[in-house]
Amino acid sequence: MFAREASDDEQLKSYLENVILLKNDCEKGEGVDLAKKYEVRVYPTYAMVNHAGEVTDRWAGYPGVAGFIETTDAALADRRAIEAKQAAFAEEPTLPLAYGLARYSEAVFASEDAVRYYRVAMTMDPEHAGEVRGQVFMAMFYGVRSGAFKPADVVAEGQEILAAGDVDPETAFTVAGVSRRLAEPEQYKLVLAAALEATASVTGDMAEARRELEVDEAMLLEGDTRKALDIKRSIMPEGWREDPGALNSFAWWCFENDFNLDEALELALRGVELAGSEGDKANILDTAAEIAFKNGDASKAVELETRAVELAPDRDAFKKTLERFQAGS
Repeated sequence: MFAREASDDEQLKSYLENVILLKNDCEKGEGVDLAKKYEVRVYPTYAMVNHAGEVTDRWAGYPGVAGFIETTDAALADRRAIEAKQAAFAEEPTLPLAYGLARYSEAVFASEDAVRYYRVAMTMDPEHAGEVRGQVFMAMFYGVRSGAFKPADVVAEGQEILAAGDVDPETAFTVAGVSRRLAEPEQYKLVLAAALEATASVTGDMAEARRELEVDEAMLLEGDTRKALDIKRSIMPEGWREDPGALNSFAWWCFENDFNLDEALELALRGVELAGSEGDKANILDTAAEIAFKNGDASKAVELETRAVELAPDRDAFKKTLERFQAGS
């Protein structure tokens, strides 16, 4: 599953003695039934199961070789079934149980439980409280879709993270990115200002990432849409004007921010010409139609969305959008 140096032979041998690695494609064959049995909803998902078929640990996402080994070490240290661990935590909370149950809760989308366990971990492990708070923030974010948390709660948590000081730039970027999606404009402005301050001294790749924040800074804090547009163009990938996906992304950004719509429509239509599949063409036509409608050309919007429906007749969203355009609303 992963490459190891010769000096790690003993550790690898220990892993092979205690764990049987079973890889499954959960969208084919027997993997479909396994996915249903263990309620797998994201990939990759790792479930540690004992001889009785009981889940003893579970986590989602691949954190790299070192992170995978660290997580597996923690899972091997306590091989009780999840129900037994939950009962033990209720009786006497411990830090390993807090981390393990938080990790499990995230993987099964029990966001409220994950936050509760992580908050206990923060009090028991103050040295890593800042890092854990970032995990609390993401668990809350994932809980928005299920209704476990409100967007305003997530953004408020992010504001507290940034206000605490000594925030690592990666966390600041994450908080800003999530808040951009969830926050009301005035609240996002506060997050944005704090994130810009927290990332002021970054270099290299992170400096490139910060340019995205500078787009928002120009547009929202300085009110300079022309500057925002110039920065946005400068950070687009090389050759983006020949890439249908990039053209669609740029056009949609203009649509969302309600400016530069004439060029946005032109670029979206170019993206339609360059797109290889009918599905991709339909997606970009939908973008172009939205732009045309916002720009006051309802007949053009109907024409473009009709083409999108013809190319992707199974997409009900496109049909509803076409009805909206036809109704002029």
